[in-house]
Amino acid sequence: MAQRLEQALLDPTIGLPVVAHLSEAFVSEFKAQIAHLAKLGTDRNEASGATGILLQERDVILSEFILQASALRRVARHAFTGQGVVLRSEFLIGRSAPRNLAMILDQGRTLLAAVRHYPTELSAFGWSSTATEAFERTVESVAALCRERDNAGIEKLDFTAERTAAANLLYRQCIAVQNVARFAHARQLAAKDVQSVAIQSHFLLDQFPRRFTGSSAREDLPSPTVAPTADPAPVETRV
Repeated sequence: MAQRLEQALLDPTIGLPVVAHLSEAFVSEFKAQIAHLAKLGTDRNEASGATGILLQERDVILSEFILQASALRRVARHAFTGQGVVLRSEFLIGRSAPRNLAMILDQGRTLLAAVRHYPTELSAFGWSSTATEAFERTVESVAALCRERDNAGIEKLDFTAERTAAANLLYRQCIAVQNVARFAHARQLAAKDVQSVAIQSHFLLDQFPRRFTGSSAREDLPSPTVAPTADPAPVETRV
């Protein structure tokens, strides 16, 4: 929609009368805002690709964690035969499987603490210091996944807020262009002829935004010659 209005402004016949009523700053800001919103869309696509790579890495790390934790519990059952309290409380045998990444990390830290507390007992049944080091690295990888997830959540909120603000600003700029087009071409539009149809088509008049027919419809649009504010876009606008 915004690109079509930009093309309409460039039209030497119907665009110049409208541009004459707009400030140079508004026209340049309008073009820049279209480019900015397009870039945000590209950035989002690139971020989605990066998320796919992170998910693959997560699957590899969690698979490694499950294998190592299973091997550790198997050794612990031999090392602490008959010691149900130790097996349940420190090696988490018999506990419900973790349902999310944070619970997996908590489980990993508990198991790692048990490994460090009972090195002699575990080594007697084949758990080596090398295995402990490998498990430490895996638990740290799980912790890194949690940090990446939290950071990605914050970045997603920031990106969504930025994109929403940019879209709202562009929306108001589009409405302003349409309002100026109605004023600049008032006589032609009143004629209801072929030229009026062309103007309506190029500037999407009575096409965007959709007409609101409720009882609370109102006009609340910014002046096209004043820099757009950061107020939210109108949601009930009669065009």
